[in-house]
This record gives sequence, structure tokens and C-alpha cells, in this order.
Amino acid sequence: MVTGLLWSDPTNDVPLYKRNPRGCGFLFGPTASSNFCAANKVDFICRAHQVAMNGYFWTHNDRVVTVFSAPNYCGVNGNKGAVLVVNGHNRRPILKQYESIEAEEEAPGPRPVFPYSSMFS
Repeated sequence: MVTGLLWSDPTNDVPLYKRNPRGCGFLFGPTASSNFCAANKVDFICRAHQVAMNGYFWTHNDRVVTVFSAPNYCGVNGNKGAVLVVNGHNRRPILKQYESIEAEEEAPGPRPVFPYSSMFS
């Protein structure tokens, strides 16, 4: 179930579901999104894990929003990042975009997860 939740992507190519070419999860269509929102009494589905050039994008008649918070993903995409804030009073989402900043210095190299892990080798 977790794989399906994390790796499934919206598409307009099918109304319901089909296998995801990524090899895990599914592609889900507008009818699937609408059915899910109605069955679970939610206004929309908020998801991530897919690059959005403006930091976010809406699809399926505003039933699905993809929010991608990593600006200039991998240092080459040139995309914006975004966060979604939900106002508790009217439940309307506020999406805030931001740009990447230039690194001032080279990032440090990877470090061991446990500093003393070499003791156990």
C-alpha cells in the first residue's frame, strides 16, 4: 500500500488506473481522483514526488495538486520550489513559490551515518 501511495502519478490518459511505467505504483485518471475525493470527503489530493516546473501544478479539475519543494532539482532542472499552506477557516490552499539560491561554497562530502561505525567493521 505504501508503494502505491508514494509512487502513483496522475494522468489524463485513462479514466481510472493503469500500471505506472516507473515500475511501481499506478497511473490514476480524473475519474479515480474524483471518486477518491467523494468517498473520503476531501476537497482535493495533495501529493509530491514529481518535478513541477512552477513548484506545483493542479490537474483533474483541481482535484489533485502536486507540490514539489526542491527548487532547481539536482542543480539542473531550473524549476521553482513550493509549499502548500491550508487555511483552517476556509480550507483553501495557499501555494507559495520560491527560487533556488546559489551555493556560496562547495557542499561538504558525505559523512558516515554513525561516526563510530568504523569500530564495527
